[in-house]
Amino acid sequence: MSSTVRSEAEVVCEELSLGGLSIRTGHTAILTRLEPRYGITPSFDELLTRALAVPDVDHEVWWATTYALQERHDPDVWDTAAALRDRADPLQRHFGAEVLRTINLLDESADSPFDAPLVDMFLPWIAKEPDPRVTRALTAGLADAQDLRAEVPLPALTRHVDGKVRQWAISGLRRAAEAESPEALAALIEGTTDEDAAMRLAACRTLASAPPHVAGASGALAARLTDADESVRVEAAVRLALRGDPRGDEVLRGLGAVDEGSPYYWLLYDVHRHRTTAS
Repeated sequence: MSSTVRSEAEVVCEELSLGGLSIRTGHTAILTRLEPRYGITPSFDELLTRALAVPDVDHEVWWATTYALQERHDPDVWDTAAALRDRADPLQRHFGAEVLRTINLLDESADSPFDAPLVDMFLPWIAKEPDPRVTRALTAGLADAQDLRAEVPLPALTRHVDGKVRQWAISGLRRAAEAESPEALAALIEGTTDEDAAMRLAACRTLASAPPHVAGASGALAARLTDADESVRVEAAVRLALRGDPRGDEVLRGLGAVDEGSPYYWLLYDVHRHRTTAS
């Protein structure tokens, strides 16, 4: 029997049970998370090797190793990660991109010193990157960046063949939607009809950032009230409600009473709070 559990080191592991015995995977990720507590500092190359040993870039060891490197706040980490962009192995390029975007994402400096350099590097890199896994990391980095130049390739990336790339690109268009960028709004409206339900949901959430007077945005949200996926229907209904549009109320009423264990609890709470404040 196989199940997913969270270890004492806050690492998600796969637990295999047979005949009363249980074993867990994820030992390398756990080791990497625990080492800093004991003053152990493995080299950049050692952490890279640990990640490369697991080709699945969504495995916990990839987050553990890249997070450990950004925690060092060492300029050499940035330079070493940046040098990986020219490697032939896409997994090495992915590791470099993940380290760089994590450094920028988690940096708490008031002047965001890594933001512009990341955009300077990622824009030409993403234009020529052939591997979708690397493109995911690059798109995520641009979506999280504060530099407005980062938004330039995002509308086109919402039509990328890889679903996760599309989702990251969609999520990065919030400011452009608020500013009523025609290109961004067109990409978001198109995204609400994507074949991937997760993409449609993300598009609804981001499209709702458009000002209420943008009729095309509310119309696209209303069109998703009959979506085949419940989570998309609810997301669209909630976003309409928060825009003062009651067209999704029937969907919300159909949910009945929900408790804090429901994935919709906080969405409905936002609607309740919005309507209470507005009344």
